Amino acid sequence: MKSRRRAFAPALDGRLEDRLVMSAAGVGTVAQVAAAESEGAVLSTRTYNNILGNIHDATVRFSQIGGNQEAREGVESLIARQVDRLPFANRQGLTAEIVDSIQYYRPNQFRQLYSDIRATIAAYLDEQVAEGNVAVIRPPGGQLFSDSDILAPGAYLSPTPPDGESPLVEAVYLSTQTYNDVLVNVHKFTTQFGRSAGTPANYDRLAAAVGHQLNRLPFAYTRGLTAAVTDAILAEPPIYAPGDSQQLYQDVRATAADFLRDLDATGQIEIYQTLGLHLFSDSDILPARGPRPA
Repeated sequence: MKSRRRAFAPALDGRLEDRLVMSAAGVGTVAQVAAAESEGAVLSTRTYNNILGNIHDATVRFSQIGGNQEAREGVESLIARQVDRLPFANRQGLTAEIVDSIQYYRPNQFRQLYSDIRATIAAYLDEQVAEGNVAVIRPPGGQLFSDSDILAPGAYLSPTPPDGESPLVEAVYLSTQTYNDVLVNVHKFTTQFGRSAGTPANYDRLAAAVGHQLNRLPFAYTRGLTAAVTDAILAEPPIYAPGDSQQLYQDVRATAADFLRDLDATGQIEIYQTLGLHLFSDSDILPARGPRPA
């Protein structure tokens, strides 16, 4: 493994003074973790809904083509143009994957074709958002039937600004349920690492899995939290051996909590407690705070 060691300001307690302490503070360079794009993109739920509507119309037309090859190619072209409107779809191969798959559907399977295309696109966007390549926003004007495909219930972006501020200002929300889910998954991956032989492949797999989870947190990718954590996992010589898996989990948890509390304190995100749920990790990011007001 190539070392990606960087300098970090201490964020945890003195027990780790002989380690490279993970911290988002002072990180000036963002490393990619399983990410294919270095530039970010924004996709609105309205655009996504419009794309689905046009794809639905194309699949209905597909049901009427019979054995006409020219008509089939016309439908494939219509669908390709719509998929290409999604961020990085052509470059990442999504458009080719979808168009190439149309050949396996008969005209009377047009409903299944639409459903499969929609599911494939939603999974692709979910991955792009998790990796920090794409931000999904919901424009003012109400909810659309397809919002739930790509808007996670725990953390989302709203482009509606406070009075007098630029419409480009985004309010970012994070629920305690999402934070807890991230921690549960990180614990699972560090536990699996603890049972491994500690090969380079084990370290790479751990870094990718943990990075994927951290990218679910607001600004984790763009502000360097993900890079800070994965750099520490991949440092050479290793900082964490498989026998240190529980310490690694505690370090990741403490670093993520510090990062989120700083964002909350400076007004860059709003953390709220999911109504009806009291989770073990609530105190990490909601000290002496109650549920989100109705």
